[in-house]
Amino acid sequence: MYITRFIYLDGAKKDFQFLSLEEAKARMTMFANDETGIYKCMAVLDQGKNNVEAILLFSEGKPLSVISDGDIVRLKDQFSEPDERKYLFVVKNINEVTERIDITCINTNMAIPPTESVGAEMVETLR
Repeated sequence: MYITRFIYLDGAKKDFQFLSLEEAKARMTMFANDETGIYKCMAVLDQGKNNVEAILLFSEGKPLSVISDGDIVRLKDQFSEPDERKYLFVVKNINEVTERIDITCINTNMAIPPTESVGAEMVETLR
């Protein structure tokens, strides 16, 4: 069972249940152009695994891009130095309450790739 959770600016939450991940993501994606200014974020949750599969943040009433677990991302220009743009990360964990995600670098020569927790607004997806 999957839940698409709408989190409003006033803190209220509204959940919609779906049988498939695709249906839950489709419901969230329907609002990817919403500019009503009433949402803080939306998230797709997997009840069976107890984790967040995708998140859609809003900034100043406007939606940002959808970020899904397993997406390849990079830090946005304003959050990285020019020589850091070469690094790519995979999204490993999404927290809809704190709006933070864990990202692990995938193109480094380190034996243990670094993982860090960043605000979801700090990354852009590579699609």
